[in-house]
Amino acid sequence: VRSALVSATDSELVDNLFAEVDDEEEDHSHQAPHCPRCDAPLVEREAKKGPHAGRLFMACSRFPECRYATPHTNARH
Repeated sequence: VRSALVSATDSELVDNLFAEVDDEEEDHSHQAPHCPRCDAPLVEREAKKGPHAGRLFMACSRFPECRYATPHTNARH
C-alpha cells in the first residue's frame, strides 16, 4: 500500500504540472505552413480521383483564387 505522504520530488512534479509554456516556443511548434504564392495558410486535402486518389497533399486555403498545391511531406494514408 502506498503511503499517504507525498515525497518532495512528487510535490515538485505536482507544482510544475501546469507550468506555463513559452509563447514563442508554442507558436513555432503549431504554425501552419503558408502558401509561397499568396501567403495564405495551406490545408491538408485528399485526392478524390485520378492517379493520385487517396493520397494527401497540401493546398492553398484560398482555392480556387489561388491554385497552389504540393505533395504532403508526411502522407498518412
